[in-house]
Amino acid sequence: MYRVIAPLLLLALPMVGCSTDGGFSDSTVVATIGEAELTAGELEALLIQAPAAPTLVQGQAVLSTWLDHAGYVVANTRGDDLRGAAIRDEVTAPELVRVSILELAMQTRATRVDPTDVQVDSLASLGTVRAFTRFSVPVPDPTDSAAVDGAIRRLGNIRLEIGKLPLDSFSVAAIPPALLRDVEVSTTSGLMRADLPPAIGAGLWQLEPGMASDFISGAGGAQIFVRLPANQARDPLRTWLAERLNLAADQKYVDSLAAAAGLRFTDDAVGRMRQLSREPIRSEGDAPLGSFEGGEVTVVDARNWIGFMPAAARASMLDGSDSAISTLLTEAGKRAIMQRIAPAPPAEAVAAIQASYAARLDSLDAALATLDASGGPGPRAMQWLTRIFQGQAPLVALPGSLGLLLRDRHEATVDFEALEWVVERAASAWAVKTGTET
Repeated sequence: MYRVIAPLLLLALPMVGCSTDGGFSDSTVVATIGEAELTAGELEALLIQAPAAPTLVQGQAVLSTWLDHAGYVVANTRGDDLRGAAIRDEVTAPELVRVSILELAMQTRATRVDPTDVQVDSLASLGTVRAFTRFSVPVPDPTDSAAVDGAIRRLGNIRLEIGKLPLDSFSVAAIPPALLRDVEVSTTSGLMRADLPPAIGAGLWQLEPGMASDFISGAGGAQIFVRLPANQARDPLRTWLAERLNLAADQKYVDSLAAAAGLRFTDDAVGRMRQLSREPIRSEGDAPLGSFEGGEVTVVDARNWIGFMPAAARASMLDGSDSAISTLLTEAGKRAIMQRIAPAPPAEAVAAIQASYAARLDSLDAALATLDASGGPGPRAMQWLTRIFQGQAPLVALPGSLGLLLRDRHEATVDFEALEWVVERAASAWAVKTGTET
């Protein structure tokens, strides 16, 4: 999320004045949820602070974030029992479906055979996937040059010890324990060069087995990598290969289920799926989007799938290709099929999800308690959003399908034409502000 450079613009809005266009003005209400309202002027003041020219996708992403947080303020103002079992169970139900499907996948994986040594060694010989051990010294403040220099010296001592070892005999155990004190050591299961930033990938791919890399400094501290020799890379590469083979087999299994069930969709399903991606994530009708032997792909299925997406990913569906939307629709259908045959989620998974739900509410409540209680839900939501955009408060996503529940419970509305108008005007203001107008 970007930072708001001038938060007072949210109150004074001097840059947009009171102009009108097509019946819209600064005071036009773009969105509501409960008693909270978001005006065109407020939304524009946020959008023109973006690092890139505002777009409709970006506009909806910001709007979605506002609806989530404003809805949470409204719920607390009205005294909704968000911690009660009724709401908790409704909100966490889609997540439990995901866990059940994963449980089904794990059951099918248990019948598969691990990759053979020949397969793993063949992968290693290609050199496209490599395993590394990483030594890292955290530096909380990357501007503290003394701390960075100290981290590099410590890693330098480790590199010296590694350099004394034969290339095929690298071992963490061969490094004196005193040098590893407070050093984070981890082993990758496998990396492809494309997994890494280009500059880092270029350096690591020059390493011979058993060699240590140069120092790599970043926001989290300093680190070095050691390319594992063949005798030590086998198990990490086996893990990497097994996961890829399992993913491919999972996809083949799910595809076969969909084919056997005759999964099919209505002619207007793609258009309705795209409509569902628009805030406030609501369908104009409840007719099924598709069907399969023994069941249907309901609007609820698709809505839950879309509601779980991050705001930016959901907004990207607005101008996404029909093929991309069709893929998401198919995934929702396959999810509906698997849900019918998946086992109940394990009790420990249910407990963990419920605990995570409560912990997320704790974080949201802590942030809410810092807001000015004298304002109404709208001003408090805008204050909350401003702090998030400024980096003064963390962006804590609402748990599960709570965002959908709050939109329904408190009757969220969005004037999409007003949103489009705000985005267009914000783009013009942004161009003037950045000197990029044509």
